[in-house]
Amino acid sequence: MTQSPLLFSPGTGEYAHGTSPLSSSAEQHPGFVAVPRTAADVGEIVTEAAARGLVVMPQATGHGASGAVDEKTIIVDTSSLDDLHIDAESRTASAGAGQTWGTVNAQAERYGLLGLAGSAPSARSPGSPSAAGSAG
Repeated sequence: MTQSPLLFSPGTGEYAHGTSPLSSSAEQHPGFVAVPRTAADVGEIVTEAAARGLVVMPQATGHGASGAVDEKTIIVDTSSLDDLHIDAESRTASAGAGQTWGTVNAQAERYGLLGLAGSAPSARSPGSPSAAGSAG
């Protein structure tokens, strides 16, 4: 099987970036780091991982990264998936998996809104049921 242009091996800058979480209790040594630029890229990466029998682990900044990551894993570095759309009328936001809470809140503030960021503005925004809510 040929190497996907989205997969990076040890020794590359993309691999080093993708395996350097901000908060980790374990070292990360995946088989590959994948760097998608679009949702279609994510689909290609998941398909490639399945074909290789590898586990897919999404990670942007690595807040909360824990546990062993070995050569049977592809870390999907989602930091480039940073789209952001704020709908002031419905008081909601749609944020890409690589978007930071600091950026979400800076944009949401323009509409009198505030995201559910917790205390780390550099943390990425995926996983929350609502990316922008009422400030009041």
